[in-house]
Amino acid sequence: MEIQEIRAFVLLAEYLHYGRTAKLLNLTQPALTKKILRLEAFFGSPLFDRDRQGTRLTTFGAQILQESKAFIAQYEQLCLLGQKISQGEKGLLRIGFGLYAFEMVPRLIVQLRQSHPGIELILKDLSTYEQLEALRSQQLDIGFVRLSSASSEFDILPVAQEQLSLITPSHATFSRVTHLSQCQDTPFVIISKDYSPVLHNQILQLCTDYGFHPRIVQEVADVTSLLALVKAGLGVTMLPPSFCSPNFSGLNYFSQKESEASWSIYAAWRKEDSNPALAIFLKFLKAEVGG
Repeated sequence: MEIQEIRAFVLLAEYLHYGRTAKLLNLTQPALTKKILRLEAFFGSPLFDRDRQGTRLTTFGAQILQESKAFIAQYEQLCLLGQKISQGEKGLLRIGFGLYAFEMVPRLIVQLRQSHPGIELILKDLSTYEQLEALRSQQLDIGFVRLSSASSEFDILPVAQEQLSLITPSHATFSRVTHLSQCQDTPFVIISKDYSPVLHNQILQLCTDYGFHPRIVQEVADVTSLLALVKAGLGVTMLPPSFCSPNFSGLNYFSQKESEASWSIYAAWRKEDSNPALAIFLKFLKAEVGG
């Protein structure tokens, strides 16, 4: 059964005239007859009765006519939807991001919504590990992740470079603390492992490189609370400066120059992903980062 045969049946049911219907379909009358015969063979029952008085729907033909019209309407809707998705007028894009893309991703989303309002966006705040797993399981279309080196598993685009800073409160107690090597006995407030496991582990590793384990007095699941506790004098922390709000006064920032304190932020997506919405988003992203 082909869609052209269903179309021929519906049109013939409307005009009940083979010659006129064939002309409307740009077919010869024998060609139209063959389409109807193939459809009747498929269903196993005649659709029309023909005699000297003309062409009439059979009882069976009348019973499936409305469903046939609905089928054609659904087919046309599917064709239209497919065209809109392929042209970027409609679609779905699932974006993963973490602390590292809080500024960039919203800017890109505004641009995408202004130019392609029919694309539905799903945003997921996930750690790097969670984003990579979601990309592998096709639950995300693109993520913004921390990678120490380029990955061959995904297509990637470098979008930023980050460097950890030691952040201390402007309290006299911490006035001499300017480098991680001086923090062996200093209380730490750090981002929780559940919220950002890669950053959490990197801080621990940096402290280990200087021969000590940080004296953690509080783990926090968001940056705002983290900075507020440091400002209040509970301890020191480590974050990239881009995470920090300029509204937080009373804090000192000391960049740590070690290579282990730096990393690259990449946009990552599955190789050969043909999602048109992803292709459109990547155009905006490449324009943003100059890629």
